[in-house]
Amino acid sequence: MPAYVVLLSPDYQVPFANHFFEEHFGKSEGRRCYEYLFQRVEPCENCETYKVLKTGLPHRWEWTGPDGRNYDIYDYPFKDSDGSTLILEVGIDITETKQAHAAVQAERQRLFDVLETLPAMICLLVPDYHVAFANRSFREKFGESGGRRCHEYRHGLAEPCEFCESYKVLETGQPHHWEVTIPDGSVIDVYDFPFTDVDGSPMILKMDVDITERKKAEEALVKIEEARIKEIHHRIKNNLQVISSLLDLQKEKFSHREVCKVSEVIEAFMESQNRVISMALIHEELYKGDKIDTLEFGSYLRKLTADLFGSYNIGNKDISFKLNLEQVDLDMDTAIPLGIIVNELVSNSFKHAFPAGKGEIQINLLRTKNSASKSDIPVSDKDCMGKSGFNYILELSDNGKGIPEEIGLESSNSLGLQLVNILVEQIDGEIELKRDKGTEFKISFIVQR
Repeated sequence: MPAYVVLLSPDYQVPFANHFFEEHFGKSEGRRCYEYLFQRVEPCENCETYKVLKTGLPHRWEWTGPDGRNYDIYDYPFKDSDGSTLILEVGIDITETKQAHAAVQAERQRLFDVLETLPAMICLLVPDYHVAFANRSFREKFGESGGRRCHEYRHGLAEPCEFCESYKVLETGQPHHWEVTIPDGSVIDVYDFPFTDVDGSPMILKMDVDITERKKAEEALVKIEEARIKEIHHRIKNNLQVISSLLDLQKEKFSHREVCKVSEVIEAFMESQNRVISMALIHEELYKGDKIDTLEFGSYLRKLTADLFGSYNIGNKDISFKLNLEQVDLDMDTAIPLGIIVNELVSNSFKHAFPAGKGEIQINLLRTKNSASKSDIPVSDKDCMGKSGFNYILELSDNGKGIPEEIGLESSNSLGLQLVNILVEQIDGEIELKRDKGTEFKISFIVQR
């Protein structure tokens, strides 16, 4: 056993030393212990051996010997056979144990140094609810433990928290993940892991992530999504009402007739179909785009006119489109009426403008020079705002035979032109009709920014 045994007299003589002691420190040869161990002329100031002579009680302490090694010292009062007082000292070499312990402590400190810098709140809990370690993030949130149990200093509770699930890992030996709203209202995402201390005692490595702001953001997103869904339902309802109104108008066209031609009925249904398609295309553009409430209207018009071109089965007719479209994002309340207007006016050109089967339809979407936003105009001026307040113009023209003079915008019996007038009023716009070199409709309107 790596231990020495000696007997020491009150005058520092060594009447007995075992083989281990003499092998490591030599024989005393009548010298006092401090003389031959440390070549001193006085007793060592740090020596605690002779305390037992004052107290009459055993004493334990640690000593670094002249060989530089560490010893765990046990001193006991002892009586010699002649009744004289001696000290029995046992020294156990613990050098390797201390070195191993120091290595473990250094490794543990490196672990703590890593945990200290992590942004998550991390602590080590022992079975009696004390906090053996808490990193900086944890301390910033809850303060210093000051020797108190976790429930005392974290939440000011005298007993362990009823909602706490951390100690399940001591029962199961398995990691545990849970979420909790603590008394201050913070929402914490908790990860608990079984952990073993250097001495083999069980602990809990606890990692808390404050997700309060993330939860608020998630709740806000849910509310936004709910509002978006409500808005979609509202738009669908409005669109269905528009379709219903269109069908009512179409019905009025035939209500006064006793006999209707099949071709006229088919044409009426095709017109209604094209109106619905013009609305459906808007939803398709919204679905494909990266915005939920606006669409790029120029791109939409290109698709709408292409669909109309196919719908009227132009065949061998030489009718072409010329599009000059600036980029502009429109909301649903403006895009749907304008889409139906374009559908009506382009359809009229296809049906009536080119009896010879040859011509050109042109659509221009332009920003005006006076492009003030409606939101920039004083409220008192909006109701009386004339054409000068509009910031966009939609022009639809053809070089066909032109609309007869007796047909006017306000007095026309044409369902399509009646509908165009209604929709222009709906978007608070203005419409002009020019009959020079064919037909041109000029619609002025406001795009909100």
